[in-house]
Amino acid sequence: MRKHMGKSIAALICAMAALSLLILWSLNLPSQAQDTYRRASYEAFRTVTATEDTQLTASTQKTAPIRSDDGTVFLHWDQLGAMQIRFKGTAAENKTLAWTLWSYKHVGSPARFVANGTATTGLTETGETTEFYCDTIVITAQAWTKTLAVSNGAPDAIVSGGGIAELTFDTCENGIFKVIIRDIGGGGAECAKAGADFCTFH
Repeated sequence: MRKHMGKSIAALICAMAALSLLILWSLNLPSQAQDTYRRASYEAFRTVTATEDTQLTASTQKTAPIRSDDGTVFLHWDQLGAMQIRFKGTAAENKTLAWTLWSYKHVGSPARFVANGTATTGLTETGETTEFYCDTIVITAQAWTKTLAVSNGAPDAIVSGGGIAELTFDTCENGIFKVIIRDIGGGGAECAKAGADFCTFH
């Protein structure tokens, strides 16, 4: 009898443990879904401003940025996968900007050149007045571990003058990225103001 009761109690404990794990797992589902959604959503990378960034030099390349630096992203470990960047600017279609992307393995490591190029605005609005997404991105040079790719906006036959271009690449487990935007300020074909967004995904 005592042996039988012992088996029953053990079975009850196992059942309760399994139920507890099931409850904890179900409670954790919304959080996991939110994390996945957060990683897949675009966030601000560099503020839309008329101020040109200062390009890194041989001396400043060795100094890692701080978290408050505009145009710098510190990735959490669960964001180390692929990254997409889209550029935006004012105040009309066919306005240009020049961009450079740098990376740091971690805080304290020197900057590594990823790529540089240009981007041109289309007619797809960001939601801000006279602010448009770039529908064309051109890579001038790249020196990353894996090849960067560009997905330009939709053809004119699909979205006339519009679309959103994206720069996509593997982070290669680098935790910090810095985008530098230059050749803006409204002179001629230049964007009056420019900025960038980013998202990560696996």
